Amino acid sequence: IKDAPILLMLGAMLFLYSGHALVFFFLDGYGRSMEIADTGFFLTLSTMGEIGVRLLAGARFDRMEKPRLLVPTMILLAVAFAALAHVPGRMSFFALGLILGLGWGVAMPVFNGLIFDISRPRTRAFNINLGLQMFQGGFFLGPFIGGPVVDRYGFPPIFYLCALFSLVSAGLIGLAGDRIRRGAGKAG
Repeated sequence: IKDAPILLMLGAMLFLYSGHALVFFFLDGYGRSMEIADTGFFLTLSTMGEIGVRLLAGARFDRMEKPRLLVPTMILLAVAFAALAHVPGRMSFFALGLILGLGWGVAMPVFNGLIFDISRPRTRAFNINLGLQMFQGGFFLGPFIGGPVVDRYGFPPIFYLCALFSLVSAGLIGLAGDRIRRGAGKAG
């Protein structure tokens, strides 16, 4: 907990999972508001994207500089979330499900790998567990924040919020990456 890169990465993970949770909690209502009844297919495509990218490229993630992979991934997620707020119809709605799944399929394991990489051996298990708690925290905070937003402004602003969360996450990753490259990692 004393290591700034670890804290920055945990914050970035919390923002990732908060945006992820917002999609899962509000997707069905959003789809129904656009007369798309089978929003479950969006989740099917996103899950296929997550699994597919891990199967096809997962081994490469460990050989790449993780902060440099995560920043563009989070920016891609931000663009996809913003596009979801303006989706014109079923086909683009479902295509964005696949795109988001690809992004989540990169971000989630790479975050976990980076937490592992920058942790000292004695704190790895603890830090990985903290990363899992960020998932739980995101699934609490996302809907907690999103409910009042939907109630007051409707569904599209939820996806702007997801985009903002992704950009904040990218910024935190950038800060952590700079510190990791300067050798501040491996402290906690």
